[in-house]
Amino acid sequence: MKKIFFFTVMLLFLLPNLASSQEYSDLLSLLVSEEYEKVLRKANKYIQNDNTKKDPLPYLYFSEASYRMSLDNKYSAMYPKAYKSALSYAVKFRKKDKTNAYWEDAIDYFEELRYLVAEEVENYISVDTEKGYKKGLSLIKKMSGFSPEDKGLTLTRAVLEVLSGNKSEGRKMIVSAWKSMAEIGTDNIQFEEMSEQTQYNLRFALMQYAKYAKKTDIVKAQTIIAFGHPYFYSENEDYQKDYSDEYKDLYDDLHN
Repeated sequence: MKKIFFFTVMLLFLLPNLASSQEYSDLLSLLVSEEYEKVLRKANKYIQNDNTKKDPLPYLYFSEASYRMSLDNKYSAMYPKAYKSALSYAVKFRKKDKTNAYWEDAIDYFEELRYLVAEEVENYISVDTEKGYKKGLSLIKKMSGFSPEDKGLTLTRAVLEVLSGNKSEGRKMIVSAWKSMAEIGTDNIQFEEMSEQTQYNLRFALMQYAKYAKKTDIVKAQTIIAFGHPYFYSENEDYQKDYSDEYKDLYDDLHN
């Protein structure tokens, strides 16, 4: 009963926002009703139609329906690539939504998707092999496609390029990614205005980059990890995730 109430409220809230440019209330209603296969069929018709193929929303609904199906074992046999489809259509949605007209309304879904992908990337990195780095890089490239504003993600991707063997290009990417970090804490990007997952991705990226730099330049590693000190070293009310001391431990290790 609570679940039905939640989805009804969500429908009433989202409908005016997500169905504004073209009437896609049919897709939203089906998504809320968990009729995911119907969402795929109807969204695909819009995507194949010359009059609606440039509209962002069918790609968004196709992505989220695919993602929900990937979490349910009953779809695994018929839709074994549902998760890949979710990522692919998430990227397509961001490309179509050039003005970010629907991004804010879709942020909760993308936060959930980013969390899941980030968790997988962490697992691959923890294996500490080139094969693991390459698998993590493959996933993070897809996440970059629907999270281009995520600076932590961009930095982690650059580090993984190097660890995967693409050293020349990866080092160039690191320089660019690190330079863009300077925007955080300015009028352009305030830490407290970042989403929960982008904050976490920043923390993770700084730790990975510092660990990588430590191998050859301890002073550089100290500088890298110090960037996040105001945000992650101790409990911070602006940090939306639960506090844990991994960042503090690495910081202390690098400075002792």
